[in-house]
Amino acid sequence: MDRRAGVGLAAYAVLIASLATPLYDPLFTGDDEWWALPGLLVFAHLGLGAAVGRWWALAVPVVVSFGFFLLGGAESLAWLWLFVGAPLLLVITGIGLAFRRVRWIPAVLFAVAALPTLWAGAETAERGEHVPASLERQLPLDVSLGNLCPGAESDRTFIRDLRRQTDVLIRELERRPDDLVTYTYYFSDEPEERRDITIRELAEEQLSDLETGGRNCAPELQRRLRAAL
Repeated sequence: MDRRAGVGLAAYAVLIASLATPLYDPLFTGDDEWWALPGLLVFAHLGLGAAVGRWWALAVPVVVSFGFFLLGGAESLAWLWLFVGAPLLLVITGIGLAFRRVRWIPAVLFAVAALPTLWAGAETAERGEHVPASLERQLPLDVSLGNLCPGAESDRTFIRDLRRQTDVLIRELERRPDDLVTYTYYFSDEPEERRDITIRELAEEQLSDLETGGRNCAPELQRRLRAAL
């Protein structure tokens, strides 16, 4: 294995290993910029093929896809890594092989692949401290503002409490937008998940729930949240 192939494999390994860490969590909260990660995978595999320049490089995306399948619990959506991810990454790595004679191409491809990593790192670095538990209890962390939408059939006491929590959210969004809170995500076919997100991301999540309910879903709160963001 020549030096270029070795450096390329090392760069590829670092990028792929980083996907198994919480580094990219900021891209999956708030405005949800998850689309950056497919770009990382595409350019990392193009770079792999161009750097290695040997047909055995095609085995790497298959092994990696199987690894992510296992990390995903070998169930449910994890099967997509085998039936969709592996074939696509295999083809992309093969395309990268076509550029093996252009020596500067791998560096460019890996540089582009690293952009989401740098972006996520910058987002993580901007995060502040975790807010006190006394403040968390005043925020809408385990309930959706979508309960304020017409047809939600929420009782008056619940609505009053939820609006009070929203007032606190807007106040803290102006005071400490980058401080962290523990938010609960609910899924229809998977267990709930608790994740640390910023107050700004919490506001974005809740605004998204209101917007999903349409223009008539607490329009005054929608306006206030947009203005605060």
